[in-house]
Amino acid sequence: NLIENSIRLLMLLGIPTIIFSFLFSKEIIFLLFGKNFLPSVKIFSLLIFLPLIVYPTTIFGYHLFAYNLQKKNTFFSSISALFNLVLNLIFIPLLGILGAALATLASQFLNFYLFFRAVKALEGFSLKFFLKLKKIFLSSCLLAVILIVLKNCFLLKLEIKIALAICLGGLSYLLVLLLLKEPLIKFENLKNFK
Repeated sequence: NLIENSIRLLMLLGIPTIIFSFLFSKEIIFLLFGKNFLPSVKIFSLLIFLPLIVYPTTIFGYHLFAYNLQKKNTFFSSISALFNLVLNLIFIPLLGILGAALATLASQFLNFYLFFRAVKALEGFSLKFFLKLKKIFLSSCLLAVILIVLKNCFLLKLEIKIALAICLGGLSYLLVLLLLKEPLIKFENLKNFK
């Protein structure tokens, strides 16, 4: 339960952040760093998906530590680092910095797989758990629609568009989670929050 609730919470916070960052990647890079950094939008758009892999892997890593399996943890991380190095040697000459980003994603996915297998052997944890996140995924779909509409509203200034996207998107996401009765978001908790 602790593993599942930890991953659920990380996904509840991480998925909307990733959706917003992906859809507004160009605007975020422009506002934060200026037009000279716009070529980095593709890399940013690709690497923004890393938390979907890294968040659960981190939880699995802590779980292995709890079972005093630090050596396994170090072994998995070493294999993933070596895999990343090999992929960098292959992809960077072909694709440049985009190749480095792809290598990072692939090696982190391998890391996730290794940690997942270890936790599955210890606890019987299954990928079916991710089906339990359907309320979060459904709310995220609505969020994506709202953000796409706002992004394509050419009448708004960039700063206002981003502020509205954060406010309206965040409120709609929270509201749908409440309506769907997501276990981590309960109306009583919000009502009693002081």
